Amino acid sequence: VIRSSRAELHMIFGEWEEALDMVQKVGDVRAANIGMYAGVRATFVMALVYLKAAQTSTGAEGVTLKKQAIQEMNVIRAWVRKANVNLVHNLYLLEAELAVLEGKNGQAESNYGHAIDDAARMGFLQDLALTHELASQFYESIGDAAKKDLHTSSSIKYYSEWGAVAKVDQMKRKCHLLQSL
Repeated sequence: VIRSSRAELHMIFGEWEEALDMVQKVGDVRAANIGMYAGVRATFVMALVYLKAAQTSTGAEGVTLKKQAIQEMNVIRAWVRKANVNLVHNLYLLEAELAVLEGKNGQAESNYGHAIDDAARMGFLQDLALTHELASQFYESIGDAAKKDLHTSSSIKYYSEWGAVAKVDQMKRKCHLLQSL
């Protein structure tokens, strides 16, 4: 559970390599946490970390990471099919990141929107902030500065409402650095 929590912290701070290292050390936490929040959250974190790692990997490593992500996503899909409404926004976010990986920008944009709407409706501030942050990165990658800025501002707002002071500081420093270039 500690490594899983550390993986999530690395994820929140955008430290994807460190998060991947933790995820790979954790293994299958569901076996020890059946039906518990920690196991459910770890499954989401593992899927997202694998997707982000696959986005920056090439060759066999990228293929392996994508397969691992899809394996975790299939667990979440099964839970959602069994009416676990608290994971719908997570699944949309994962689908958006998978679409980014596959170069399906329209699908990514649609899934980010659904993830944001559902996280807001259900009151998951941390996931709402994370989704806005990842959407901002997506829009930056496709050259849409207006949408990037909108999602960055929303991300900072929701991280702040969640009480993630260090994350807000990190994002503001990054924005200040970008503005000074």
